Amino acid sequence: MYARGMNRADALQRITELREEIHRHDYLYYTEARPESSDAEYDAVMRELRGLESEFPDLVAPDSPTQRVAGQPVDAFRPVEHRAAMLSLDNATSPDDLREFAARIGRAASAFQVAGAVQRMPAADSAITLAADTASTATTRRMRME
Repeated sequence: MYARGMNRADALQRITELREEIHRHDYLYYTEARPESSDAEYDAVMRELRGLESEFPDLVAPDSPTQRVAGQPVDAFRPVEHRAAMLSLDNATSPDDLREFAARIGRAASAFQVAGAVQRMPAADSAITLAADTASTATTRRMRME
């Protein structure tokens, strides 16, 4: 349920409820490692919050879950700067979402910069691999340009 027909006071109350719910789920997921909702349920709550904040931008707060990345970094992992952008599925929930993600990868990989000249990248096969929510992996293919 988004803000359609909702007044500002009702929106503020619902936004507060959604933020509290998200903070609770974040704590259970990231700190306690015992989530109580599915990813799809969590994403639906986050979408509702984003929708309300979009309709009522004056209610966006700096500490809103929409204004930060959830969870705290794990000490076992060190920060890494990637040479190329790591693309995200952005909460894909349908085959159409996956097709759009594949199209974004294709657009990103269609050209790259080498010594100041744009070169076409050879066609590449890709695969989607199920990965843990708390880690990402990047594979780099080095190509000799002659």
